[in-house]
Amino acid sequence: MVGGQRRRDHKVANLGMPLPAILLLIPRYLMIHALGWADTYPGLVSTELVSIWGILFLRQAFVMLPRDVEDAARLDGAGEWTLFWRVALPLVRPAALALAVLAFLDQWRNFLWPLVITSSPTMQVADVALARVHTAYADNVPYQMAAAVLLTVPVFLVCVCALRYMMSGTCFTGARVRL
Repeated sequence: MVGGQRRRDHKVANLGMPLPAILLLIPRYLMIHALGWADTYPGLVSTELVSIWGILFLRQAFVMLPRDVEDAARLDGAGEWTLFWRVALPLVRPAALALAVLAFLDQWRNFLWPLVITSSPTMQVADVALARVHTAYADNVPYQMAAAVLLTVPVFLVCVCALRYMMSGTCFTGARVRL
């Protein structure tokens, strides 16, 4: 891709970042409803699979890879796919894991989209169910607090398990820095 085209695509992607999610709620709902995916798992996750922020996050991780590593792999005879799968992707794995954790946390705290797209109690996500527990057991505060603590356990476990792998990316880049 030509450098000017690449910069233009980057600028167009940046235009979508400041749009609030509430602005896109009705078009997303109409699209999912037209596909017949309302109150289904594909309807819950399909609009959240690709985000502009995630694309730009991973793009920056790939741009920050040391050029020396790519040159060394090319000297060893690596093609484009080998360079991607065996050189670049292992070096970007901590950034991809960080993006996965951030995307999980973003979706875990997402309340509005699951509230709009789901109608049956079996399809509701944890935050929507917690809101229903709050209204159903308004006078039982210990029960509400227990439910809230139970909802924080998966987030804690994901962060603790991923922390070791994310920190390994900050310690090793695979290239020697020349001053």
